[in-house]
Amino acid sequence: MLIDENILRITPSDEVNGCGPKRFGNWVRDKILGLSIKNAGNIHDCHYYWLSKMKSKSCESQVLKDFDGYLWKRLGRGKDYADSIFLKNMTIINNNSSSKKFIKKLRLPIIKSYFLAVRFFGIYFL
Repeated sequence: MLIDENILRITPSDEVNGCGPKRFGNWVRDKILGLSIKNAGNIHDCHYYWLSKMKSKSCESQVLKDFDGYLWKRLGRGKDYADSIFLKNMTIINNNSSSKKFIKKLRLPIIKSYFLAVRFFGIYFL
């Protein structure tokens, strides 16, 4: 199980689209050397969705607080928390794959580049 995977149950389905911003279509791939990281992207989308609700003090953010108060507190740490969980989830998916060690190691720089992309440019999509 991925970190914060349960958040998918309470986030509107039209708010998740895997990796990359909605408006960019397939510009950002959900697969890294044959391995799907779509669930890590979906969880990251959920984090950004709830962060925007918390930031705007929307009454919808109460849904998250009621659903999982502990997650609500962790998300209170902000974008850095969401981005770090994205990296951790991609790493978990890679480590749990049945791929050979060599392929897993080849994916690591790509995983880190996905992380750096959200770290530096994700602020424009909150």
